[in-house]
Amino acid sequence: MLGQYPENITSYDEWYKSEFFPPNRNLILLTLASNYAYKMDIDDIAIGIVGHSYKDTSKNFLNSFEKCMESSLKKVNIIAPFAGEKKGRGFKAGS
Repeated sequence: MLGQYPENITSYDEWYKSEFFPPNRNLILLTLASNYAYKMDIDDIAIGIVGHSYKDTSKNFLNSFEKCMESSLKKVNIIAPFAGEKKGRGFKAGS
């Protein structure tokens, strides 16, 4: 049941990850953003993907998503400046 701490999970981190990080969440978010961009005639979509720990955070995924949107709706540019960076790396403003 959603919101309950399951007995078979041994840590809060494991529970949090299983409850709040759905598979393909970036695919879902980009699909929704693309539909909105289409309606508003926007060409660029930015997303704060960091790292490459899941398949939907890779540059290959982002390139494939752009191709899919171009063939189904319109050409969109996915802006993901931190894709491929290591998680936990600090960033300075303006760099």
